[in-house]
Amino acid sequence: MAPLSSAAFAAALARRSRDELAAFVAALERARGRSARVEDGAVVVEDGDDGDDGVGERRLWVHDPGRLCSRTARFARFARALRCRPVDPPPDADGAVTPLRGPPAPSDVPVVDADDLRDLALYGVPAAARDRLFRTHLGCSPTAAPDATTRSPALVAAGVVLAALVVVGLAAGVPPDAPGGVAGQPTPSATDDAPAERYPPGLTEAGVADPQALGRAHEDTLSGESYTLRSTRTVRTTDGDVRSRLSVTVRVDERRAFLARAETAGPAAPVFLGDPPARGVYWSNGTTYARRLTSDGERVYNTFDPVGRAGTWRYWTATVPFGGDRAGPAATYANLFAATETRVLTTREPDGVRRYFVVGETLAPTGVEGSAVENAALEAAVTPSGVVRAFSLAYEATVDGERVTVRWRVGYEAVGRTSVREPAWLDRALRGERTTANGATNESDTVTTAAAPTSWHAASPTPVTASRAAYAP
Repeated sequence: MAPLSSAAFAAALARRSRDELAAFVAALERARGRSARVEDGAVVVEDGDDGDDGVGERRLWVHDPGRLCSRTARFARFARALRCRPVDPPPDADGAVTPLRGPPAPSDVPVVDADDLRDLALYGVPAAARDRLFRTHLGCSPTAAPDATTRSPALVAAGVVLAALVVVGLAAGVPPDAPGGVAGQPTPSATDDAPAERYPPGLTEAGVADPQALGRAHEDTLSGESYTLRSTRTVRTTDGDVRSRLSVTVRVDERRAFLARAETAGPAAPVFLGDPPARGVYWSNGTTYARRLTSDGERVYNTFDPVGRAGTWRYWTATVPFGGDRAGPAATYANLFAATETRVLTTREPDGVRRYFVVGETLAPTGVEGSAVENAALEAAVTPSGVVRAFSLAYEATVDGERVTVRWRVGYEAVGRTSVREPAWLDRALRGERTTANGATNESDTVTTAAAPTSWHAASPTPVTASRAAYAP
């Protein structure tokens, strides 16, 4: 049996009210072992003490696109033409959930759409919980009638990677008891009468044969596209304490206007936003560069001029998420895949689209920070064109004489459908305001123009480092 198609899933969501959608999202999180509740039109998700994101509670605002728009939610291309209600969450929201496929007028917070929810519901929970979730909250089965022209190979390990695509605390792997495959079908053998598989650049049936080709294809395919990039890297001690954490979300459009949000935590975290914990939001339309920085109980709004690459869209899409050097995604992925023994699994959706999943379980210490690397696990989801849509790496190592656990996730979303708007605080940045972190205003007498964040040193792409020194000005 093939998995429920994206259009059918969106149609099932469209039949739910806003409250019913919120209940579904909360149940989905509970099926994945997290505490979740519905509160004032939002789903409040609590990350456990061992949560990868190193954060406590996240509020996911539930979008109501309007009755007419909901009825045609399966047709993403009609959303704007129907004047759907924009995704406009309240200020306290950490993210938004919409029943649409490709939300209209994307907000400044991360948005989980119908396709993201489908991926997580199909592949991110154990089989028994998945069936119960679909029947109780959506009134349908997670599988569809078989298509005579379409196979449904097993999705072994796919859930870990697919779930990494989902945002705002919804990103996590499949529980250990999750089965392989939506319908539990075995993977077809090599003797099946099937056409030869055409793999993305650098991939073969055996694994990643040419890491450099895959890295180049990733960057080349995204070179003219808009997209949203999310990266979270957390290092914990053996006691479970956060040693360092860097989380960044970057929205970039075709014109290379961008909005970047970054957050640091932990005593060994990078200091480019100030002493951690610190948060910063950066925006530019290519001419004006503005930022909002929060640290030590104060919030600063100002404008700045980029210095070289630092502060530009390339800095936020290639330097910040990939270890604080100038390697960028192509060199980083090439380095990591070259240091890992990999295998490739292939799936086909009901609409015929292929998905490729790279799985690695051995990792050479030359590819990462630290020594005595153990218990490594690498997963990646790759599109037919070679875009590494989701990447997840976890391992144990010794760093600065201390045993740590490293978890790193990178995901690309809304490729070709990301837009960037002026932030609501732009006027404050143009005036150079200062406020307390809780919002009390203390305007400065003059507009302060700050320099762009000092570029991190141009280190070699090998190894990928994330130490405090690597991010230092």
